[in-house]
Formats: sequence, structure tokens, C-alpha cells
Amino acid sequence: MKNFTKEEREILEKNPNVKSVTINQIYYTEEFKEKAIKEYLEGKSANQIFREAGINIEEISVQSSYASSILSKWRKRKQNGSNVHYQQKQVKENKTAYQKLLQRNEYLEAENEFLKSESELRLMWRNG
Repeated sequence: MKNFTKEEREILEKNPNVKSVTINQIYYTEEFKEKAIKEYLEGKSANQIFREAGINIEEISVQSSYASSILSKWRKRKQNGSNVHYQQKQVKENKTAYQKLLQRNEYLEAENEFLKSESELRLMWRNG
């Protein structure tokens, strides 16, 4: 999976089959996962399922086998009686951690700008 730009994440999140997107992960809706497994078992190709769902594999992954590998994971979870879906708590925790990282990055960028300005002022006072 590649890292997504802010714009790419916003586009992906508009897709009704996508629950949420982090910088490098797409979380699909429960309904899409169930439907995808059903269609795959009925003989539809993994790439076709994702294409029909409005998800362009070439844009979201460098792996050509992305769709089939993710469907394989979902099928295994379902066969093992596990929940096919990521737990809502896990998604929330990932979003929270990501938001904290964004806030921290924003803070550090502001701090860096402040320190640059302070350094420039000190140079002006010494030279002026």
C-alpha cells in the first residue's frame, strides 16, 4: 500500500464503500466486505469487484494483487468465524493516533517557525 496524499484520502473517503482512510490504510465498510466476498465466491474477479465499487487499484496500491490478497484475508477471517471487519475501536484508535501525529507535526512546524524568527531577531539586534 502506498502513502496517500490529503487529496487522495479525501477522494477515497467520498466512496460509499470506504469507511475511512489513514495515510497508508483504507478501511472498507462492512457492507462492501460482505458483498465483495459473496461476489467473489460467485465467480467475479477481485479486480472487477473493486473496479465496480469505484476503487481504482492502480491508484491505491503498487501491488497488482492488492484486490485478490485483501479479499483472501476477508474470506479467511469469515471462514475462521472471526469478524471480517476491523473492530470499530481499532479504527477509532488509528484515527486518534493519526490526528495526534498531525497535531504534533503542526505544533513542531509552528515551533520551528518561531525559533527561526527568534534567531533572525537576535541576529538583527547584534548587527543593528
